[in-house]
Amino acid sequence: MKLRWCRNCNVPLISDRCESCGELGLEVPISRTSDPRPAWESDLKLLREVLEKEYGAGCYADLLRNGDSVVLFGRAPYMDTSYEVISDGAVLGHLFFDLFSFSWKFKPSEAGAVRIEHRMEKINRVADKGEVVGEAKEGDPDFKLTLNGIACKIGNKYVITRVFRGGKQSM
Repeated sequence: MKLRWCRNCNVPLISDRCESCGELGLEVPISRTSDPRPAWESDLKLLREVLEKEYGAGCYADLLRNGDSVVLFGRAPYMDTSYEVISDGAVLGHLFFDLFSFSWKFKPSEAGAVRIEHRMEKINRVADKGEVVGEAKEGDPDFKLTLNGIACKIGNKYVITRVFRGGKQSM
């Protein structure tokens, strides 16, 4: 399925062009298996709870800057329930149920990390996907931002699980 977004009207489209303003829609890169649907009130409540637990009060507002923007949830491939959180013409991250901690987590995408980077702990280095970039202790955050991607806490290590397009970022 293809998802297009009108940048002028800030809405998802069901055709190539926006019927309100006539602009050609921007294609949003979603997972092949994703079938986005409008986020329900309960979805947004869960997203808010997870974001504010993991990244602090106000993170929900930072991620969804335009408080009245359309938010879509699209199923994403994972061992258990996982959703791509889509708004403002971008996949902002993945909300997923972690079987190991038996809790919901949010892993920001590049677009999401740009919006909440001031809330994330950082590892000041560039690394390749799969590379160990630091030690992790109990109580440390599940995700940290590197100069070029996201590191995920796996056991007692932080491992690069996503490298952003364009390599080194100035976050």
